[in-house]
Amino acid sequence: MSSTPPPLGGSWREWAERLNNFIARTKNKLDFRLTGDSASEDGIMLWDASINHMVLSTDGAFQPISYGHNSHAHFFDTTTQTISSADTAIAVTWNTTDIARNISIDGTDTSKIVFAKGGVYHITFGAEIHSSSASTITYRFWPRKNGSDIANSAMVTSLHANGQTKITFRNGIFDVNDGDYLQAMFAADSTTGSLAATAATSYAPASPSVTMSIIELYVP
Repeated sequence: MSSTPPPLGGSWREWAERLNNFIARTKNKLDFRLTGDSASEDGIMLWDASINHMVLSTDGAFQPISYGHNSHAHFFDTTTQTISSADTAIAVTWNTTDIARNISIDGTDTSKIVFAKGGVYHITFGAEIHSSSASTITYRFWPRKNGSDIANSAMVTSLHANGQTKITFRNGIFDVNDGDYLQAMFAADSTTGSLAATAATSYAPASPSVTMSIIELYVP
C-alpha cells in the first residue's frame, strides 16, 4: 500500500475523492520506528520492526504495548541434575520448550531464559528434589537476572530420608527489559541431593526435574 498522497491531476473533485480514499486507507497505519526517534514526548505510538510489535513512548523510553496474545512460555528439563559440589551455586538447565512466544532458552547457555520483549512477567518455578542419603539435605533456590542474584528471593527446603522425593515451587513477578535473561539457581549442602527426573510408567507420564511457566502481565 502506497503511503504517498495522490498527485494533483484531473478535476478538483476527482483529486479530492482520491485524497479522501488515501486518507481512509492510511489514517490508522502506524509509522515505523527509526533510528534516532525520540521518546522525549509521551504518547508517540510507532511500529518497531525489530521486535515486530507496537511501542509507545512513556517516561523517556519506547515500551512494547500489550495486545492480543501476550508473551508466554513453558519450559522443562527431562534430565536429572546432580550436585557436583556442596554449598555451591549451580544454574538450572533446560532442554525442552513446550510453548513459547517472545521468550526462549539461550542457544549457547541453556540455563538462560531470554526475553525478546520487555515487560512485567509472572513466573512459576518448580523442582523435584531428591535425596539418596539418610542424612538431612538442605536445598536453596533463587533467581538471577542478567547474572546478578536478586535480593531476598531464596527459598529453602529440606529432605530427611534416603530415597525421599518432593516438589518445591515458588511464584514471582519480574520486570525485564528487551534482551534481559533470567536464571534459576540452586545449591545443596550435600552431593547426595539432586533434581530428579522420573521416567514414565505404564499408567503415568514422565516427571521433569524442573519446570518454569511464564506469562506477561498487562500493566496499564
